[in-house]
Amino acid sequence: MWPSAPCPLLDAAGETCGTSVELTISEALRDPLIAMVMRADGVTCEDLKMLLETAARRAETNLSDDRQEQWDSRE
Repeated sequence: MWPSAPCPLLDAAGETCGTSVELTISEALRDPLIAMVMRADGVTCEDLKMLLETAARRAETNLSDDRQEQWDSRE
């Protein structure tokens, strides 16, 4: 069995396994392999959640900016 989870979100690990090519933030926080690496690196669940949410916001902003540039270049 898996070692105790570093955060409550990890208790339901594996329930979405194989349903998507990329993990959602909540799936990543529940993944047992990610949990083991987090534990080894001393990373908390909240640390990883904040990092992933920040990266998602930046990616969304960059995508939005790229779309605007494409739109502007058409004019």
